Amino acid sequence: MKRDGFAVPLIALLFILMTACPLPGSTWLKRKDSVQYVEFPGEIGKETVNFYRIYALDYPETAAEKDKFLNELGVAGARLLLRKQYINLLLPPAFPEDLEAIRNGATFSCEKLYATYASDLTDEEKTLLEEEISAGYPEEFGELQRLINKQYFYWLRYAGREKEYRADTAYTEFDKNELIEEILKKRQENIRTLFGILEDLVVKIDEESLEYCANTPFPVYVKKELLDQTDVRKGPKLVILTPGDRESVYPGKVALTVGTESKTLRDYKITPLIFPLSSVRDIYTRARSIPKTGTGSKKNAGRSIRTKDLLGFKLKENDGGKKRKPDVGRKDPPRSIPAFDEQKPEWVIE
Repeated sequence: MKRDGFAVPLIALLFILMTACPLPGSTWLKRKDSVQYVEFPGEIGKETVNFYRIYALDYPETAAEKDKFLNELGVAGARLLLRKQYINLLLPPAFPEDLEAIRNGATFSCEKLYATYASDLTDEEKTLLEEEISAGYPEEFGELQRLINKQYFYWLRYAGREKEYRADTAYTEFDKNELIEEILKKRQENIRTLFGILEDLVVKIDEESLEYCANTPFPVYVKKELLDQTDVRKGPKLVILTPGDRESVYPGKVALTVGTESKTLRDYKITPLIFPLSSVRDIYTRARSIPKTGTGSKKNAGRSIRTKDLLGFKLKENDGGKKRKPDVGRKDPPRSIPAFDEQKPEWVIE
């Protein structure tokens, strides 16, 4: 019995010695499932520190505030285009969704109550419209006319022309749609320069927009625990994980963690950083301050890269198992001993 009791710790000790001291001729290689073999465009340097700076903006919720935001951002986009500058922006899904709606000649989702045909409004929507809009109408034409007049008054007021409203006039759906088209045309003019900004857009995902994460072509900024609830085979090619998240390999994608130098990318060192902006106007200052190359010590040298460049990666064949040819007449470099105290070590003996 004593021999049996002694055998277990002896076997464990032999295993530790064997794993700590690899056999002659063996080499330490990263586990093939913990490394992503990719190649980025020439703008992203190999074996140098690449800083990926992303700037976060708050996106408004009301239609009037959205128009103001998009107008200011459109001006900023035009200036960046003229100066051949760029900026990586972080915004919620509502931003690209609103741009797509405007491009397709549709209103914001928050304006559905005022754009829907009056005859298609639900009882709840009718009640809400009654509470929100106070406007006279020719009573002899009934409830439907009252609803159309209220909708028309909303858009007339939105355009800053409420003085033109006449309470004794029976406005039509055609009158309402004509006014909406005028507003949408102006919105389309304001966003013409914004589609260049979309090249470097990152979308911020939360629990409410998790479904959007699995279908968007844009890169996403998301908690790892939320991302793992989706079908990671779908959705964006570039994933930015929140600070503290464990960096992981998702096949066919590049995944980085904010504030941490990448460890899963073969030959590349990329550190994502996020900075908040207080307003759209801050874009000018930030865009001018983004360095094209690093300065200072070699350790801190590197490029500030674009989202567009990160999306331009190409998958390479997994060459992790290729053996190096023996060097004749040259002393082997010292080998570092990996730590084994992690739950999922990223090293194996080959």
